[in-house]
Amino acid sequence: MKLYQDDRIALSCNIMKIFCSFQTLKIKCGSKRRTSFTEKRKKQISHAIQVFGTEDILTVLIYLTYSKDNYATFMRENNYTELSNIFNENKWEDKLNKALKDIKIQKGQAV
Repeated sequence: MKLYQDDRIALSCNIMKIFCSFQTLKIKCGSKRRTSFTEKRKKQISHAIQVFGTEDILTVLIYLTYSKDNYATFMRENNYTELSNIFNENKWEDKLNKALKDIKIQKGQAV
């Protein structure tokens, strides 16, 4: 179930939520430079919202930022954290499934 009523509409608030989560990921990867909010990134995020939905994008970004599983660690350590890599439509379902599986594991450990 989607948390956001306008999940696939590229509202500016949704774009900024995703961009802030992306910035957090870049910091976690050790980026020394502050990530800029460029027109190109805005367009990439807007397109991704329309294709994947805000909630799923945030789920994947949080997974890539904080998960200790092999895939998320590999993505962070090898700097595969640019928006073009994250939003790769051919690999999106795999990333989302890994993120959802990781959430289930984390919830199971919290109980």
